[in-house]
Amino acid sequence: METAATVPSSAPELQPELQWLELRLRREVLVARGERGGAGGSDEFAGLYISEEEMDRYLSGGEEAEGEVDAGELDARVARAWEALQARWSASREAGLPLPIEHLGEVFGLGGAERAVLIACLAPELDLRFERYFAYLQNDVSKKRPCVQLLDRLFFGRRRDLDSFRRIAAAEGSLVGMKLLEPVPAQESGLAARELKLCEGVLGFLLGVEASPPELEGAGQWRQARPLERIDGYFGHHRAHLERVLAACERDGCVPRAFLRGPEGCGKEDLVLALADALSGRVLEVEPEELLARSGRLAGWLAVVERELALRMAFLWVRHAERLAELAEAERASVRALGAFLREHPALNVVFTGERGPLELRELLDGPLLELELPSPSLAERVELWRRALGALGEGRPGLAEELSAKFRFGPGRIRSALAAVRSELAAAGAASQAPAELEAAVLRACRAESNPTLGAYAQQLRPAYDWEDLVLPPGVLAQLREIRDSVRHRARVHAEWGFEAKFSLGKGLTVLFAGPSGTGKTMSAEVLARDLGLDVYKIDLSSVVSKYIGETEKNLSRIFREAESHQCILLFDEADALFGKRSEVRDAHDRYANIEVDYLLQRLEEYEGIVILTSNMSKNLDPAFTRRLQYLVEFPAPDERHRELLWRKVFPAATPRADDLDVGFLAKRFKLSGASIKSIALNSAFLAAADGGVVDMGHVVTALRREHRKLGKLVSRSDFGAYGHLVAEDEGGEP
Repeated sequence: METAATVPSSAPELQPELQWLELRLRREVLVARGERGGAGGSDEFAGLYISEEEMDRYLSGGEEAEGEVDAGELDARVARAWEALQARWSASREAGLPLPIEHLGEVFGLGGAERAVLIACLAPELDLRFERYFAYLQNDVSKKRPCVQLLDRLFFGRRRDLDSFRRIAAAEGSLVGMKLLEPVPAQESGLAARELKLCEGVLGFLLGVEASPPELEGAGQWRQARPLERIDGYFGHHRAHLERVLAACERDGCVPRAFLRGPEGCGKEDLVLALADALSGRVLEVEPEELLARSGRLAGWLAVVERELALRMAFLWVRHAERLAELAEAERASVRALGAFLREHPALNVVFTGERGPLELRELLDGPLLELELPSPSLAERVELWRRALGALGEGRPGLAEELSAKFRFGPGRIRSALAAVRSELAAAGAASQAPAELEAAVLRACRAESNPTLGAYAQQLRPAYDWEDLVLPPGVLAQLREIRDSVRHRARVHAEWGFEAKFSLGKGLTVLFAGPSGTGKTMSAEVLARDLGLDVYKIDLSSVVSKYIGETEKNLSRIFREAESHQCILLFDEADALFGKRSEVRDAHDRYANIEVDYLLQRLEEYEGIVILTSNMSKNLDPAFTRRLQYLVEFPAPDERHRELLWRKVFPAATPRADDLDVGFLAKRFKLSGASIKSIALNSAFLAAADGGVVDMGHVVTALRREHRKLGKLVSRSDFGAYGHLVAEDEGGEP
């Protein structure tokens, strides 16, 4: 290619375009000089104008002028350079690796004149000499970017007609309307005098910058595609859905407006990223709140999004799209604006994902929507996911994948996240591997951190402090508790490998009732199970769940079960008879709505695949329909004398100083107390001892025991304490 002097540039691949442009500008300088009669300024105004001597140097391509430049020869060189540019662009397209300027022109359907305009607006960004050219040609040293009229004169044949102005800046489909160019800020001028520059995103694209442009800052994130092989083999329905979307892409030439619906953990993210991989593109992930936060600026922002998606062969992924229907009335205008933009720009590639149906989206889009439903991964699929993800980590611990799949209802994304945390922990410890027990503990910690639900408004998270050795229960009760633990551990084998999962469409969760008097160890047993299984346990706060307003209780329960199901924790309904009571005969509206609450609970218990523990000291008040849905009913009896003595011996920590006269055998035989009461007495006697010599003796225990009976509404006399009656102090009201 015949060129002008070499143009210094930070983007060598753009040299041919800039060299052609300089030839074209040199020709225009000759024209402008002729029109002005070659007049220049005097030296006293140096710096306030572009001198003819400086232009001579540009025209000659050197420091000193070497005779007059021939205009006809320059015209021929400009034409040859332009033909060489077009040949270069075509060759890159045919080779399958189009140059950025060629790709941009193809995507937006730009002709040669529009591409030349973009090159002219790019040049001052890369070489300050072009600022001097444009200032000279516009006869104003402050105008360092080309104005609309100059661009029209340079590349549209000096027509100065409305059509070329519209193509540059004055219509929706213009270079400005497509967000390829933008006016230089802080200008107050007519359209012809308006200076233009490349939008930051377009400049970044032409220079090969991967970062998101400033126009998109604070909203969304670019996600890299994920190869199809990541999902191939264990989600057959995902494969079928992917092929269906790709068939629609091939038929229509664009990504169809699709809604992927399914519960959390079903692999929606994997499917979206696999679709991007199949299309050789990327994904811009946004939340509805990020879209609607732009309010009046939404249309302009979406136009930038449309440009970036087109340039990068990407599509927009609106996550949690069902939230669009949950907005307050004041925000509905933004939703309508979003719908209007999407209807006016059918080529904007958008994929929606959510947990609930797309009815609101259909109304928003007012057009066809490809709906694809993704079920949660079955237990067998979760086992396979864990096996693949664990890889070498699971080699020393057979059955780990099965246990994890039973305890945590994770999809592929959360499995990867948890194991990434484990590998980071191993790397921080400087160990390539750990003992199987330590590795399992690390995986459980990571899974529990990943599954931390947001149930704070409705439940209290218990921090299990007890182990099996702390339980003092009859052998039969302990055996049942261990059966419950084993049923969780071996769910994968029974349901997935032995085929029971296919036999049950509902009721695949585990619902347990702990029944018995207060203080017999029901809540403590729930904590022991949670600690052994490595699961979090949340005690439901009934005061936050039950509402006097119709329908609110069901909504609260729905949030609890949905959150718990996606994060796989143990739900503990203490004093469950208050919520799970028997349905009554309908005599008025109150009875009817109370029965609806019970019916809803029955339905959710059947659908829930996690672990629910109910505790009650009045189990006969529970609706019979609940008892039919129980997998285990564990009766906690009041402790007999032998168990009370064990409780007394275990209740004091080893570090507690105790006197030799502490007669736990006498206490167990004489006073029929629950484990909770014994615990309370031990704690209170320790406080008494701490203030009186620092050793727990029989006197402190007798005093605390007497006050515990009074709290329970029971009277004890000095004679009830037998040989220890002398330790009973008289109250103000006389003998107790």
